[in-house]
Amino acid sequence: MIFDMAENARAGWDRFPRWARSGLAAAFVLLTFGAIGAFAEGFLRWVSSRAQDLGRSDLTGKVAHIWGPGLIVGLLVGAVLIIFHLVVKRTGHPSASPLDRLRKVFVRTRRANRFRRSLFQPLRQWSLLRSVLAMLVVALALVGGAWWLMSILLGTSDTPPQSVEITKVALTIAGGVGASVALVVAYRKQRDTEANRFVERFGAAAAQLGDVDPAVRLAGVYAMATLVDDSPKSQWQQQCVDVLCAYLRMPHDPYSHNNLVEQTRTHTDESDGNLSISDQYRLRYNDNEVRNTIIRIINGRLQPNTEPSWSDLEFDFTDATLQDANFKTCVFNRCVKFDGAKFFGAAVFMGTRFKHTANFTGATFNDYAVFAQDYGSSTPIQFDEAAWFVATCFKKGATWDHAIFGASAAFGSPIKTRPNRTEFQESVFFRDVTFTEQVNFDGVRFGGTATFSDITFGSTTMFTPILEDPPEPVEFMGDVSFREVNFTGRTLFRSAVFHGRADFTQCNFEDTTEFTNAQFQANVDFEYPAFRRSGDFQFATFNGTATFKDPLAWEGMIFDWNDDFSLKPSNVYPIDWPPQ
Repeated sequence: MIFDMAENARAGWDRFPRWARSGLAAAFVLLTFGAIGAFAEGFLRWVSSRAQDLGRSDLTGKVAHIWGPGLIVGLLVGAVLIIFHLVVKRTGHPSASPLDRLRKVFVRTRRANRFRRSLFQPLRQWSLLRSVLAMLVVALALVGGAWWLMSILLGTSDTPPQSVEITKVALTIAGGVGASVALVVAYRKQRDTEANRFVERFGAAAAQLGDVDPAVRLAGVYAMATLVDDSPKSQWQQQCVDVLCAYLRMPHDPYSHNNLVEQTRTHTDESDGNLSISDQYRLRYNDNEVRNTIIRIINGRLQPNTEPSWSDLEFDFTDATLQDANFKTCVFNRCVKFDGAKFFGAAVFMGTRFKHTANFTGATFNDYAVFAQDYGSSTPIQFDEAAWFVATCFKKGATWDHAIFGASAAFGSPIKTRPNRTEFQESVFFRDVTFTEQVNFDGVRFGGTATFSDITFGSTTMFTPILEDPPEPVEFMGDVSFREVNFTGRTLFRSAVFHGRADFTQCNFEDTTEFTNAQFQANVDFEYPAFRRSGDFQFATFNGTATFKDPLAWEGMIFDWNDDFSLKPSNVYPIDWPPQ
Protein backbone atom coordinates (compact mmCIF):
# COMPACT_ATOMS: atom_id res chain seq x y z
CA MET A 1 0.00 0.00 0.00
CA ILE A 2 2.84 2.37 0.79
CA PHE A 3 4.40 1.80 -2.61
CA ASP A 4 1.04 2.32 -4.35
CA MET A 5 0.59 5.63 -2.53
CA ALA A 6 4.09 6.69 -3.57
CA GLU A 7 3.42 5.82 -7.21
CA ASN A 8 0.09 7.68 -7.19
CA ALA A 9 1.71 10.71 -5.58
CA ARG A 10 4.46 10.70 -8.16
CA ALA A 11 1.96 10.46 -11.02
CA GLY A 12 -0.04 13.36 -9.59
CA TRP A 13 3.12 15.40 -9.14
CA ASP A 14 4.04 14.94 -12.81
CA ARG A 15 0.70 16.43 -13.88
CA PHE A 16 1.60 19.83 -12.42
CA PRO A 17 3.23 22.43 -14.74
CA ARG A 18 6.95 22.86 -14.41
CA TRP A 19 6.71 26.33 -12.83
CA ALA A 20 4.25 25.00 -10.24
CA ARG A 21 6.51 22.08 -9.37
CA SER A 22 9.49 24.43 -9.02
CA GLY A 23 7.52 26.73 -6.71
CA LEU A 24 6.24 23.88 -4.59
CA ALA A 25 9.74 22.41 -4.36
CA ALA A 26 11.16 25.75 -3.23
CA ALA A 27 8.39 26.11 -0.64
CA PHE A 28 9.05 22.58 0.58
CA VAL A 29 12.76 23.31 1.01
CA LEU A 30 12.06 26.52 2.92
CA LEU A 31 9.48 24.87 5.19
CA THR A 32 11.74 21.87 5.81
CA PHE A 33 14.76 23.90 6.86
CA GLY A 34 12.53 26.30 8.79
CA ALA A 35 10.97 23.41 10.68
CA ILE A 36 14.39 21.92 11.41
CA GLY A 37 15.60 25.27 12.72
CA ALA A 38 12.48 25.78 14.82
CA PHE A 39 12.74 22.29 16.26
CA ALA A 40 16.41 22.79 17.08
CA GLU A 41 15.65 26.10 18.77
CA GLY A 42 12.78 24.59 20.75
CA PHE A 43 14.93 21.69 21.88
CA LEU A 44 17.75 23.97 22.96
CA ARG A 45 15.33 26.24 24.81
CA TRP A 46 14.01 23.18 26.64
CA VAL A 47 17.57 22.16 27.49
CA SER A 48 18.22 25.70 28.69
CA SER A 49 15.16 25.76 30.93
CA ARG A 50 15.93 22.31 32.25
CA ALA A 51 19.49 23.36 33.03
CA GLN A 52 18.18 26.44 34.83
CA ASP A 53 15.87 24.26 36.96
CA LEU A 54 18.86 22.12 37.90
CA GLY A 55 21.01 25.10 38.71
CA ARG A 56 23.23 24.86 35.61
CA SER A 57 23.22 28.59 34.84
CA ASP A 58 26.52 28.29 32.93
CA LEU A 59 24.90 26.02 30.36
CA THR A 60 21.88 28.33 30.14
CA GLY A 61 24.10 31.27 29.27
CA LYS A 62 25.98 29.37 26.60
CA VAL A 63 22.78 28.25 24.89
CA ALA A 64 21.22 31.69 25.04
CA HIS A 65 24.25 33.45 23.54
CA ILE A 66 25.15 30.93 20.83
CA TRP A 67 21.79 30.04 19.33
CA GLY A 68 19.51 32.60 17.75
CA PRO A 69 16.00 32.21 16.35
CA GLY A 70 16.05 28.81 14.66
CA LEU A 71 13.21 29.47 12.25
CA ILE A 72 14.96 32.47 10.69
CA VAL A 73 18.25 30.57 10.45
CA GLY A 74 16.53 27.62 8.79
CA LEU A 75 14.76 29.84 6.26
CA LEU A 76 18.02 31.60 5.41
CA VAL A 77 19.80 28.28 4.87
CA GLY A 78 16.99 27.07 2.62
CA ALA A 79 17.01 30.31 0.62
CA VAL A 80 20.78 30.15 0.14
CA LEU A 81 20.52 26.57 -1.10
CA ILE A 82 17.79 27.49 -3.59
CA ILE A 83 19.75 30.48 -4.93
CA PHE A 84 22.92 28.41 -5.23
CA HIS A 85 20.94 25.67 -6.99
CA LEU A 86 19.60 28.14 -9.57
CA VAL A 87 23.02 29.69 -10.17
CA VAL A 88 24.66 26.31 -10.68
CA LYS A 89 21.95 25.18 -13.11
CA ARG A 90 22.48 28.40 -15.10
CA THR A 91 26.18 27.62 -15.47
CA GLY A 92 25.39 24.28 -17.12
CA HIS A 93 26.59 22.03 -14.30
CA PRO A 94 23.39 20.92 -12.57
CA SER A 95 24.99 17.83 -11.10
CA ALA A 96 27.04 20.06 -8.78
CA SER A 97 23.93 21.52 -7.15
CA PRO A 98 23.35 20.33 -3.57
CA LEU A 99 19.61 20.03 -4.16
CA ASP A 100 20.19 17.86 -7.21
CA ARG A 101 22.50 15.70 -5.15
CA LEU A 102 19.76 15.31 -2.54
CA ARG A 103 17.25 14.52 -5.27
CA LYS A 104 19.52 11.83 -6.70
CA VAL A 105 19.82 10.26 -3.28
CA PHE A 106 16.04 9.84 -3.12
CA VAL A 107 15.72 8.87 -6.78
CA ARG A 108 18.23 6.06 -6.50
CA THR A 109 15.87 3.71 -4.75
CA ARG A 110 18.14 0.74 -5.30
CA ARG A 111 20.60 1.98 -2.72
CA ALA A 112 17.79 2.71 -0.31
CA ASN A 113 16.36 -0.75 -0.90
CA ARG A 114 19.78 -2.31 -0.35
CA PHE A 115 20.12 -0.46 2.98
CA ARG A 116 16.60 -1.44 3.98
CA ARG A 117 17.27 -5.07 3.12
CA SER A 118 20.47 -5.15 5.15
CA LEU A 119 18.71 -3.48 8.08
CA PHE A 120 15.63 -5.72 8.22
CA GLN A 121 17.08 -8.97 6.88
CA PRO A 122 17.33 -10.55 10.37
CA LEU A 123 13.65 -9.78 11.04
CA ARG A 124 12.65 -11.69 7.92
CA GLN A 125 14.32 -14.84 9.17
CA TRP A 126 13.45 -14.70 12.87
CA SER A 127 10.29 -15.81 14.62
CA LEU A 128 7.82 -13.24 15.92
CA LEU A 129 9.03 -13.62 19.53
CA ARG A 130 12.68 -13.13 18.59
CA SER A 131 11.80 -10.14 16.43
CA VAL A 132 9.86 -8.47 19.26
CA LEU A 133 12.69 -9.12 21.72
CA ALA A 134 15.16 -7.64 19.26
CA MET A 135 13.03 -4.52 18.89
CA LEU A 136 12.79 -4.20 22.69
CA VAL A 137 16.55 -4.50 23.07
CA VAL A 138 17.08 -1.79 20.46
CA ALA A 139 14.48 0.45 22.10
CA LEU A 140 15.99 -0.01 25.57
CA ALA A 141 19.45 0.70 24.19
CA LEU A 142 18.23 3.93 22.59
CA VAL A 143 16.39 5.04 25.75
CA GLY A 144 19.34 4.12 27.96
CA GLY A 145 21.76 5.96 25.71
CA ALA A 146 19.57 9.05 25.63
CA TRP A 147 19.17 8.96 29.43
CA TRP A 148 22.92 8.61 29.92
CA LEU A 149 23.64 11.50 27.55
CA MET A 150 21.09 13.77 29.21
CA SER A 151 22.40 12.86 32.66
CA ILE A 152 25.90 13.94 31.61
CA LEU A 153 24.62 17.10 29.98
CA LEU A 154 22.09 18.19 32.62
CA GLY A 155 23.07 16.26 35.70
CA THR A 156 20.85 14.01 37.82
CA SER A 157 18.80 14.48 40.93
CA ASP A 158 19.13 12.38 44.09
CA THR A 159 15.43 12.80 44.95
CA PRO A 160 13.80 9.34 45.33
CA PRO A 161 11.08 8.67 42.73
CA GLN A 162 7.41 8.96 43.68
CA SER A 163 4.87 6.18 43.10
CA VAL A 164 3.25 8.24 40.35
CA GLU A 165 6.56 8.48 38.50
CA ILE A 166 7.08 4.73 38.85
CA THR A 167 3.62 4.15 37.42
CA LYS A 168 4.43 6.43 34.48
CA VAL A 169 7.61 4.50 33.78
CA ALA A 170 5.76 1.17 33.93
CA LEU A 171 3.05 2.40 31.59
CA THR A 172 5.70 3.75 29.22
CA ILE A 173 7.46 0.38 29.15
CA ALA A 174 4.17 -1.42 28.55
CA GLY A 175 3.35 0.98 25.75
CA GLY A 176 6.78 0.43 24.26
CA VAL A 177 6.27 -3.33 24.29
CA GLY A 178 2.92 -2.97 22.58
CA ALA A 179 4.33 -0.57 20.02
CA SER A 180 7.21 -2.97 19.29
CA VAL A 181 4.82 -5.87 18.75
CA ALA A 182 2.58 -3.74 16.55
CA LEU A 183 5.57 -2.52 14.55
CA VAL A 184 6.89 -6.02 13.91
CA VAL A 185 3.46 -7.38 12.99
CA ALA A 186 2.79 -4.45 10.66
CA TYR A 187 6.16 -4.87 9.01
CA ARG A 188 5.62 -8.58 8.45
CA LYS A 189 2.14 -7.97 7.11
CA GLN A 190 3.50 -5.42 4.66
CA ARG A 191 6.26 -7.84 3.67
CA ASP A 192 3.79 -10.66 3.04
CA THR A 193 1.57 -8.33 1.02
CA GLU A 194 4.50 -7.35 -1.17
CA ALA A 195 5.52 -11.00 -1.62
CA ASN A 196 1.99 -12.07 -2.58
CA ARG A 197 1.69 -9.24 -5.03
CA PHE A 198 5.02 -10.15 -6.61
CA VAL A 199 4.01 -13.80 -6.93
CA GLU A 200 0.76 -12.84 -8.65
CA ARG A 201 2.42 -10.48 -11.12
CA PHE A 202 5.29 -12.90 -11.74
CA GLY A 203 2.92 -15.78 -12.45
CA ALA A 204 0.85 -13.69 -14.85
CA ALA A 205 3.92 -12.48 -16.77
CA ALA A 206 5.39 -16.00 -16.95
CA ALA A 207 2.09 -17.36 -18.26
CA GLN A 208 2.10 -14.73 -21.00
CA LEU A 209 5.66 -15.65 -21.98
CA GLY A 210 4.54 -19.26 -22.42
CA ASP A 211 1.58 -18.42 -24.64
CA VAL A 212 1.36 -19.59 -28.25
CA ASP A 213 0.35 -16.17 -29.57
CA PRO A 214 3.46 -14.01 -30.22
CA ALA A 215 1.53 -10.85 -29.31
CA VAL A 216 0.78 -12.26 -25.87
CA ARG A 217 4.43 -13.26 -25.46
CA LEU A 218 5.46 -9.68 -26.26
CA ALA A 219 3.10 -8.45 -23.57
CA GLY A 220 4.69 -10.93 -21.18
CA VAL A 221 8.16 -9.56 -21.96
CA TYR A 222 7.11 -6.01 -21.09
CA ALA A 223 5.23 -7.22 -18.01
CA MET A 224 8.29 -9.08 -16.75
CA ALA A 225 10.54 -6.07 -17.42
CA THR A 226 8.15 -3.78 -15.55
CA LEU A 227 8.16 -6.22 -12.64
CA VAL A 228 11.96 -6.00 -12.51
CA ASP A 229 11.73 -2.21 -12.34
CA ASP A 230 9.05 -2.24 -9.64
CA SER A 231 10.46 -4.98 -7.40
CA PRO A 232 12.07 -3.65 -4.20
CA LYS A 233 14.20 -6.75 -3.66
CA SER A 234 17.23 -7.67 -5.71
CA GLN A 235 16.47 -11.40 -5.48
CA TRP A 236 13.07 -10.76 -7.07
CA GLN A 237 14.68 -8.68 -9.78
CA GLN A 238 17.24 -11.42 -10.43
CA GLN A 239 14.46 -13.99 -10.64
CA CYS A 240 12.67 -12.00 -13.36
CA VAL A 241 15.87 -11.41 -15.33
CA ASP A 242 16.66 -15.13 -15.11
CA VAL A 243 13.30 -15.88 -16.74
CA LEU A 244 14.01 -13.49 -19.62
CA CYS A 245 17.45 -15.03 -20.13
CA ALA A 246 15.96 -18.53 -19.94
CA TYR A 247 13.55 -17.58 -22.72
CA LEU A 248 16.54 -16.76 -24.93
CA ARG A 249 18.06 -20.15 -24.06
CA MET A 250 15.08 -22.07 -25.39
CA PRO A 251 15.56 -23.86 -28.75
CA HIS A 252 15.19 -21.48 -31.65
CA ASP A 253 15.95 -21.51 -35.35
CA PRO A 254 16.23 -17.95 -36.70
CA TYR A 255 15.89 -19.19 -40.29
CA SER A 256 12.52 -20.91 -39.77
CA HIS A 257 11.04 -18.54 -37.22
CA ASN A 258 7.85 -17.87 -39.21
CA ASN A 259 6.77 -21.51 -39.24
CA LEU A 260 5.79 -24.05 -36.63
CA VAL A 261 8.65 -26.54 -36.84
CA GLU A 262 9.33 -29.75 -34.97
CA GLN A 263 12.94 -30.82 -34.52
CA THR A 264 14.79 -33.64 -32.84
CA ARG A 265 18.01 -33.14 -30.91
CA THR A 266 20.16 -36.18 -30.12
CA HIS A 267 22.76 -36.29 -27.37
CA THR A 268 24.74 -38.94 -25.52
CA ASP A 269 24.31 -39.70 -21.84
CA GLU A 270 27.79 -40.71 -20.65
CA SER A 271 26.52 -41.59 -17.18
CA ASP A 272 24.33 -44.33 -18.69
CA GLY A 273 26.84 -46.17 -20.83
CA ASN A 274 26.89 -43.61 -23.66
CA LEU A 275 23.18 -44.14 -24.28
CA SER A 276 21.89 -42.07 -27.19
CA ILE A 277 18.93 -39.91 -26.19
CA SER A 278 16.67 -38.00 -28.58
CA ASP A 279 14.75 -34.92 -27.49
CA GLN A 280 11.85 -33.82 -29.66
CA TYR A 281 10.62 -30.26 -29.35
CA ARG A 282 8.54 -27.74 -31.24
CA LEU A 283 9.96 -24.36 -32.15
CA ARG A 284 7.81 -21.31 -31.59
CA TYR A 285 6.78 -19.41 -34.67
CA ASN A 286 7.21 -15.65 -35.11
CA ASP A 287 9.60 -15.65 -32.19
CA ASN A 288 12.29 -13.34 -33.55
CA GLU A 289 10.49 -10.15 -32.56
CA VAL A 290 9.94 -11.44 -29.03
CA ARG A 291 13.62 -12.26 -28.65
CA ASN A 292 14.76 -8.98 -30.19
CA THR A 293 12.47 -7.13 -27.79
CA ILE A 294 14.12 -8.85 -24.82
CA ILE A 295 17.55 -7.79 -26.09
CA ARG A 296 16.39 -4.20 -26.65
CA ILE A 297 14.93 -3.97 -23.15
CA ILE A 298 18.09 -5.40 -21.59
CA ASN A 299 20.20 -2.97 -23.61
CA GLY A 300 18.11 -0.02 -22.45
CA ARG A 301 18.29 -0.99 -18.77
CA LEU A 302 22.08 -1.48 -18.91
CA GLN A 303 22.95 1.96 -20.20
CA PRO A 304 25.09 4.15 -17.90
CA ASN A 305 23.20 6.61 -15.67
CA THR A 306 19.89 4.88 -16.46
CA GLU A 307 17.22 4.58 -13.80
CA PRO A 308 16.03 1.99 -13.12
CA SER A 309 19.23 0.12 -13.94
CA TRP A 310 19.80 -3.61 -14.24
CA SER A 311 23.60 -3.38 -14.21
CA ASP A 312 23.86 -4.89 -10.71
CA LEU A 313 22.13 -8.10 -11.82
CA GLU A 314 23.70 -11.21 -13.31
CA PHE A 315 22.95 -12.30 -16.86
CA ASP A 316 23.21 -15.92 -17.95
CA PHE A 317 23.02 -16.36 -21.73
CA THR A 318 24.51 -19.86 -21.66
CA ASP A 319 23.56 -21.75 -24.86
CA ALA A 320 21.24 -18.91 -25.82
CA THR A 321 20.32 -18.12 -29.42
CA LEU A 322 20.83 -14.40 -29.98
CA GLN A 323 19.97 -12.68 -33.23
CA ASP A 324 21.25 -9.17 -34.00
CA ALA A 325 22.53 -8.92 -30.43
CA ASN A 326 23.24 -5.28 -29.65
CA PHE A 327 24.91 -4.61 -26.29
CA LYS A 328 26.27 -1.20 -27.25
CA THR A 329 27.49 0.92 -24.27
CA CYS A 330 25.99 -1.55 -21.79
CA VAL A 331 27.45 -1.77 -18.28
CA PHE A 332 27.63 -5.21 -16.62
CA ASN A 333 28.57 -4.85 -12.95
CA ARG A 334 28.16 -8.56 -12.27
CA CYS A 335 29.24 -11.74 -14.01
CA VAL A 336 27.84 -12.26 -17.51
CA LYS A 337 27.88 -15.64 -19.25
CA PHE A 338 27.72 -16.26 -22.99
CA ASP A 339 29.01 -19.85 -22.75
CA GLY A 340 27.96 -21.77 -25.83
CA ALA A 341 25.78 -18.91 -27.06
CA LYS A 342 24.97 -18.78 -30.77
CA PHE A 343 25.00 -15.34 -32.36
CA PHE A 344 23.16 -14.79 -35.64
CA GLY A 345 23.48 -11.44 -37.33
CA ALA A 346 25.98 -8.82 -36.24
CA ALA A 347 27.03 -9.05 -32.59
CA VAL A 348 27.76 -5.53 -31.36
CA PHE A 349 29.71 -4.84 -28.17
CA MET A 350 30.72 -1.21 -28.79
CA GLY A 351 31.68 0.75 -25.69
CA THR A 352 30.54 -2.10 -23.46
CA ARG A 353 31.88 -2.24 -19.90
CA PHE A 354 32.36 -5.61 -18.22
CA LYS A 355 33.17 -4.90 -14.56
CA HIS A 356 33.14 -8.57 -13.68
CA THR A 357 34.06 -11.79 -15.48
CA ALA A 358 32.90 -12.05 -19.09
CA ASN A 359 32.70 -15.63 -20.34
CA PHE A 360 32.28 -16.39 -24.07
CA THR A 361 33.68 -19.92 -23.85
CA GLY A 362 32.33 -22.13 -26.64
CA ALA A 363 30.28 -19.34 -28.21
CA THR A 364 29.67 -19.26 -31.97
CA PHE A 365 29.51 -16.00 -33.91
CA ASN A 366 27.88 -16.85 -37.23
CA ASP A 367 28.22 -13.28 -38.52
CA TYR A 368 30.47 -10.31 -37.87
CA ALA A 369 31.49 -9.60 -34.27
CA VAL A 370 32.46 -6.10 -33.14
CA PHE A 371 34.23 -5.51 -29.83
CA ALA A 372 35.17 -1.86 -30.23
CA GLN A 373 34.81 1.61 -28.81
CA ASP A 374 31.60 3.57 -29.17
CA TYR A 375 32.65 5.96 -31.90
CA GLY A 376 29.96 8.46 -30.93
CA SER A 377 31.22 8.96 -27.38
CA SER A 378 34.77 7.55 -27.81
CA THR A 379 34.05 5.14 -24.96
CA PRO A 380 36.33 2.08 -25.25
CA ILE A 381 35.17 -1.43 -24.65
CA GLN A 382 36.58 -2.49 -21.31
CA PHE A 383 37.02 -5.81 -19.51
CA ASP A 384 37.82 -5.06 -15.85
CA GLU A 385 38.06 -8.73 -14.87
CA ALA A 386 38.97 -11.92 -16.72
CA ALA A 387 37.69 -12.35 -20.27
CA TRP A 388 37.26 -15.85 -21.69
CA PHE A 389 37.01 -16.63 -25.41
CA VAL A 390 38.24 -20.24 -25.21
CA ALA A 391 36.89 -22.64 -27.88
CA THR A 392 35.01 -19.77 -29.50
CA CYS A 393 34.25 -19.85 -33.22
CA PHE A 394 34.15 -16.66 -35.30
CA LYS A 395 32.77 -17.69 -38.68
CA LYS A 396 32.91 -14.18 -40.13
CA GLY A 397 35.20 -11.26 -39.44
CA ALA A 398 35.92 -10.03 -35.91
CA THR A 399 37.26 -6.70 -34.67
CA TRP A 400 38.74 -5.58 -31.36
CA ASP A 401 39.27 -1.83 -31.61
CA HIS A 402 40.19 0.48 -28.69
CA ALA A 403 39.74 -2.33 -26.17
CA ILE A 404 41.14 -2.47 -22.65
CA PHE A 405 41.66 -5.79 -20.87
CA GLY A 406 42.24 -4.93 -17.21
CA ALA A 407 42.83 -8.56 -16.21
CA SER A 408 43.82 -11.79 -17.91
CA ALA A 409 42.41 -12.59 -21.34
CA ALA A 410 42.13 -16.12 -22.72
CA PHE A 411 41.49 -16.75 -26.41
CA GLY A 412 42.97 -20.19 -25.99
CA SER A 413 44.05 -22.59 -23.30
CA PRO A 414 47.11 -24.86 -23.01
CA ILE A 415 44.76 -27.62 -21.81
CA LYS A 416 41.94 -28.70 -24.08
CA THR A 417 38.67 -28.36 -22.21
CA ARG A 418 36.32 -28.51 -25.21
CA PRO A 419 36.29 -30.57 -28.42
CA ASN A 420 37.07 -27.55 -30.58
CA ARG A 421 39.69 -24.86 -30.29
CA THR A 422 39.24 -21.13 -30.85
CA GLU A 423 38.98 -20.36 -34.53
CA PHE A 424 38.81 -17.18 -36.59
CA GLN A 425 37.63 -18.45 -39.95
CA GLU A 426 38.01 -15.06 -41.66
CA SER A 427 39.91 -11.84 -41.02
CA VAL A 428 40.46 -10.59 -37.49
CA PHE A 429 41.66 -7.14 -36.43
CA PHE A 430 43.17 -6.06 -33.11
CA ARG A 431 43.71 -2.28 -33.18
CA ASP A 432 44.75 -0.07 -30.26
CA VAL A 433 44.21 -2.83 -27.71
CA THR A 434 45.80 -2.94 -24.25
CA PHE A 435 46.32 -6.29 -22.55
CA THR A 436 47.25 -5.42 -18.97
CA GLU A 437 47.86 -8.95 -17.75
CA GLN A 438 48.59 -12.34 -19.31
CA VAL A 439 46.90 -13.16 -22.60
CA ASN A 440 46.65 -16.66 -24.06
CA PHE A 441 46.23 -17.58 -27.73
CA ASP A 442 47.12 -21.25 -27.20
CA GLY A 443 46.10 -23.40 -30.16
CA VAL A 444 44.13 -20.63 -31.88
CA ARG A 445 43.60 -21.03 -35.61
CA PHE A 446 43.55 -17.83 -37.66
CA GLY A 447 41.89 -18.80 -40.93
CA GLY A 448 42.22 -15.42 -42.64
CA THR A 449 44.29 -12.28 -42.32
CA ALA A 450 45.29 -11.42 -38.74
CA THR A 451 46.24 -7.83 -37.95
CA PHE A 452 47.67 -6.70 -34.61
CA SER A 453 48.19 -2.93 -34.79
CA ASP A 454 49.18 -0.53 -32.00
CA ILE A 455 48.91 -3.27 -29.39
CA THR A 456 50.42 -3.32 -25.91
CA PHE A 457 50.96 -6.69 -24.28
CA GLY A 458 51.60 -5.77 -20.65
CA SER A 459 52.48 -9.23 -19.38
CA THR A 460 53.11 -12.75 -20.63
CA THR A 461 51.87 -13.38 -24.17
CA MET A 462 51.42 -16.99 -25.24
CA PHE A 463 50.99 -18.28 -28.80
CA THR A 464 51.80 -21.86 -27.80
CA PRO A 465 50.33 -25.29 -28.65
CA ILE A 466 47.51 -27.04 -26.86
CA LEU A 467 49.06 -29.87 -24.86
CA GLU A 468 47.40 -32.76 -26.68
CA ASP A 469 48.75 -35.85 -28.40
CA PRO A 470 49.61 -34.67 -30.95
CA PRO A 471 49.89 -31.00 -29.89
CA GLU A 472 47.72 -28.45 -31.67
CA PRO A 473 49.88 -25.39 -32.45
CA VAL A 474 48.79 -21.86 -33.21
CA GLU A 475 48.20 -21.56 -36.94
CA PHE A 476 48.15 -18.40 -39.06
CA MET A 477 46.63 -19.56 -42.35
CA GLY A 478 46.81 -16.10 -43.95
CA ASP A 479 49.08 -13.09 -43.64
CA VAL A 480 49.72 -11.83 -40.12
CA SER A 481 50.99 -8.44 -39.03
CA PHE A 482 52.43 -7.51 -35.63
CA ARG A 483 53.81 -4.22 -36.90
CA GLU A 484 54.96 -1.83 -34.13
CA VAL A 485 53.57 -4.03 -31.37
CA ASN A 486 54.98 -3.61 -27.87
CA PHE A 487 55.61 -6.90 -26.02
CA THR A 488 56.55 -5.85 -22.47
CA GLY A 489 56.37 -9.30 -20.87
CA ARG A 490 57.54 -12.75 -21.76
CA THR A 491 56.55 -13.63 -25.33
CA LEU A 492 56.15 -17.21 -26.56
CA PHE A 493 55.57 -18.27 -30.18
CA ARG A 494 56.62 -21.87 -29.61
CA SER A 495 55.82 -24.17 -32.55
CA ALA A 496 53.63 -21.49 -34.15
CA VAL A 497 52.94 -22.12 -37.84
CA PHE A 498 52.89 -19.12 -40.20
CA HIS A 499 51.43 -20.20 -43.56
CA GLY A 500 51.31 -16.65 -44.95
CA ARG A 501 53.60 -13.66 -44.71
CA ALA A 502 54.54 -12.59 -41.17
CA ASP A 503 55.44 -8.97 -40.41
CA PHE A 504 57.19 -8.11 -37.12
CA THR A 505 58.55 -4.75 -38.28
CA GLN A 506 59.52 -2.37 -35.44
CA CYS A 507 58.34 -4.75 -32.75
CA ASN A 508 59.65 -4.14 -29.25
CA PHE A 509 60.38 -7.27 -27.17
CA GLU A 510 61.18 -6.16 -23.61
CA ASP A 511 61.49 -9.60 -22.05
CA THR A 512 62.40 -13.15 -23.02
CA THR A 513 61.11 -14.03 -26.48
CA GLU A 514 60.85 -17.54 -27.90
CA PHE A 515 60.21 -18.65 -31.49
CA THR A 516 61.52 -22.17 -30.88
CA ASN A 517 60.24 -24.73 -33.41
CA ALA A 518 58.28 -22.01 -35.21
CA GLN A 519 57.55 -22.63 -38.89
CA PHE A 520 57.69 -19.68 -41.29
CA GLN A 521 56.41 -21.15 -44.56
CA ALA A 522 56.39 -17.76 -46.34
CA ASN A 523 58.36 -14.54 -46.00
CA VAL A 524 58.92 -13.05 -42.55
CA ASP A 525 60.17 -9.54 -41.76
CA PHE A 526 61.95 -8.53 -38.55
CA GLU A 527 62.96 -5.04 -39.67
CA TYR A 528 64.10 -2.60 -36.95
CA PRO A 529 63.26 -5.02 -34.13
CA ALA A 530 64.28 -4.54 -30.51
CA PHE A 531 65.16 -7.74 -28.61
CA ARG A 532 66.11 -6.18 -25.28
CA ARG A 533 66.64 -9.33 -23.19
CA SER A 534 66.80 -12.47 -25.32
CA GLY A 535 65.38 -14.04 -28.45
CA ASP A 536 65.39 -17.78 -29.04
CA PHE A 537 64.92 -19.06 -32.63
CA GLN A 538 66.29 -22.56 -32.10
CA PHE A 539 64.87 -25.18 -34.48
CA ALA A 540 62.84 -22.51 -36.28
CA THR A 541 62.14 -23.25 -39.96
CA PHE A 542 62.40 -20.50 -42.61
CA ASN A 543 60.92 -21.69 -45.93
CA GLY A 544 60.63 -18.17 -47.33
CA THR A 545 62.82 -15.11 -47.07
CA ALA A 546 63.61 -14.08 -43.48
CA THR A 547 64.87 -10.54 -42.99
CA PHE A 548 66.46 -9.28 -39.76
CA LYS A 549 67.29 -5.67 -40.66
CA ASP A 550 68.82 -2.85 -38.58
CA PRO A 551 67.86 -4.05 -35.10
CA LEU A 552 67.43 -1.43 -32.39
CA ALA A 553 68.46 -3.99 -29.77
CA TRP A 554 69.98 -7.45 -30.23
CA GLU A 555 70.52 -8.99 -26.81
CA GLY A 556 70.91 -12.70 -26.10
CA MET A 557 69.89 -13.90 -29.56
CA ILE A 558 70.05 -17.66 -30.16
CA PHE A 559 69.97 -19.31 -33.60
CA ASP A 560 70.95 -22.77 -34.77
CA TRP A 561 74.02 -21.31 -36.49
CA ASN A 562 75.40 -19.36 -33.54
CA ASP A 563 78.27 -21.83 -33.15
CA ASP A 564 78.53 -22.93 -36.78
CA PHE A 565 77.93 -20.13 -39.27
CA SER A 566 77.80 -22.64 -42.14
CA LEU A 567 74.41 -23.80 -40.89
CA LYS A 568 72.87 -20.40 -41.63
CA PRO A 569 70.28 -20.71 -44.46
CA SER A 570 70.89 -18.61 -47.54
CA ASN A 571 67.36 -17.18 -47.41
CA VAL A 572 68.02 -15.52 -44.02
CA TYR A 573 69.22 -11.91 -44.35
CA PRO A 574 71.46 -10.03 -43.96
CA ILE A 575 74.28 -12.04 -45.43
CA ASP A 576 76.73 -10.49 -42.96
CA TRP A 577 75.66 -11.94 -39.63
CA PRO A 578 74.74 -10.82 -37.02
CA PRO A 579 72.76 -7.85 -38.26
CA GLN A 580 74.03 -4.45 -37.21
